Amino acid sequence: MSGRRPADVAIAGGGIIGCFVAYYLAKRGLKPVVIEATGIGSQASGRAAGIITPSWGPVPRELLRLHAATLRMHAQLARELPNLTGIDYGYELIPHVRLVLTAEGVNALKRWRSERLAEGATVEWLSPADARRAVPYLSAEPIGGTLSEIEPQCDAFEFVRAVARAARLAGTAFISGKVSGAAMSGGRVTAFNVEDGSQISAGSFVVAMGPWSGLASKWLGVRVPVEPQRGQLFTLSEGSDPTRGAKIGVWAWDTSGFILPKRIGGTIIGTTREDGVGFDRGVTAEGRRAVVANARKLASEISAPSIVAERACLRPVSADGNPLIGRVPGLDNAYLATGHGGNGIHFGPITGLAVAELISEGKPGTDLSAFDPERFVHAGAARGA
Repeated sequence: MSGRRPADVAIAGGGIIGCFVAYYLAKRGLKPVVIEATGIGSQASGRAAGIITPSWGPVPRELLRLHAATLRMHAQLARELPNLTGIDYGYELIPHVRLVLTAEGVNALKRWRSERLAEGATVEWLSPADARRAVPYLSAEPIGGTLSEIEPQCDAFEFVRAVARAARLAGTAFISGKVSGAAMSGGRVTAFNVEDGSQISAGSFVVAMGPWSGLASKWLGVRVPVEPQRGQLFTLSEGSDPTRGAKIGVWAWDTSGFILPKRIGGTIIGTTREDGVGFDRGVTAEGRRAVVANARKLASEISAPSIVAERACLRPVSADGNPLIGRVPGLDNAYLATGHGGNGIHFGPITGLAVAELISEGKPGTDLSAFDPERFVHAGAARGA
């Protein structure tokens, strides 16, 4: 194999997590290299909805504990990154209305509100009449809802591009290639093997390959239970946009579906949660019908002809819903940063910082115990895997 210049840290994956790990490492004076197979932010991260929220769907309680801290980091980054990189990634804070359309959803939404109130956020409970006033185009008959102004949003692809450029400016190198294996010696990784026959040597190694992270199980020798979950999103034509330019995100909390106007990218509706589709990023007629049907519960004027653009992303979903963040069991210098499901954009900053601290200082400033990859080693042993 031909060699390439060594780095302090080699990172497999150029999505939002890998770029944030590189950014915070480079800010600490280390020289990371990011190895990306298809293009920075071109896969799961760049195709995401870009919703920076404590709950777009089911989020584990352990991960929600990091919400307030990562939200503060996003606010700081929104002030810093555009000035540093020249990239406007559409960050803005808009009101969000969450609606419950079934009696079963009321208690769950009230629990969500209580958690946000405990963090010090202001989240107003809405009566049915309040909800209809807040969302003038609403066609549903809600039982209740909440109004909050704690959820920013952005254009996901431009956000990844901004973080990558900031990392590059701080000293990160980016290499095009697909990591296909790892060279080992004495309980340590010595190099990442790249499909073109080259090797990337480093002092430390990070797997941040999103939905492809499970492929690393074979060459790390440790179970990495991350699988792809497809999510389909659709953009409405300007003439069919029920929001009429009003910046408010609307969610059907208990029956799925949202309508979200964005400063960059128009108004989007979504989304599906499709397991077992492998790495197929195709948009399907069935997915389109399901998303439109859910959106019509909120605004009956939406229809299939309203759609002018469509995309699908593959979310990296772990076996228990929590990400894998931390040292690879049995390997002194290898780390996992993956499995965030649909929350990678939201929790990217705090994950990247924590992994950078773990590598550079030996201990993260954030408690990562709930996300330790070791938990799956024990689970596998218990099953005899």
